[in-house]
Amino acid sequence: MFWEHNKTSFVIIKVAEKTYRSQFHCRGFQRYGTGKSDFDHISDCVLATLQVHAD
Repeated sequence: MFWEHNKTSFVIIKVAEKTYRSQFHCRGFQRYGTGKSDFDHISDCVLATLQVHAD
């Protein structure tokens, strides 16, 4: 899944049947993650990504 908001690009990647990873990019070159490598539920992955971005 990919989306953009206020010059930030968000990516959620499905790496296995029930395993997800996320990243977001600011200004095209700064890459950030959640600090956790994998999530079992996509909703947890999305929420953690948005919380890190808000911080």
